[in-house]
Amino acid sequence: MKVILQKDVPRIGKKHQILDVPDGHALNFLIPRKLAERATPEAIKRIEVQSAKLALGRAESEHAFKEALKHASEAAAALTADANKEGGLYKAVTVKEIIAAFKEKGIVFEEHDVHIETSIKTLGTHTVRVSHGTHSGVVSFTVIPA
Repeated sequence: MKVILQKDVPRIGKKHQILDVPDGHALNFLIPRKLAERATPEAIKRIEVQSAKLALGRAESEHAFKEALKHASEAAAALTADANKEGGLYKAVTVKEIIAAFKEKGIVFEEHDVHIETSIKTLGTHTVRVSHGTHSGVVSFTVIPA
């Protein structure tokens, strides 16, 4: 029986994939658990339209990320934090604070795009890795005392 997967199913396939599976497996497992639906011509058209929209959205978000990465390397983003006399921070800098610092400069990153390798607990200039899909880069920002 031909089915369209509604979710990723381990050892079977990925979401929106059209597969030919045994009738019993489709009728007793995949369809009742809403993991798949029958591959009717209407359902196939609907999935093709959804897949095209997702691909377009993915391409737009990757383009926006590349632009943000380019502008982030030129911008001097800074964030303030409470620090002691030696320059140590009372609490580590978070991803949300980094995103807010770049947002003030008009550069938008998503929370899942920013990756802090080691905790940032001192004043000064720091770098973090940002990645989205197949694109990645390094951006720097400065932590200044509040």
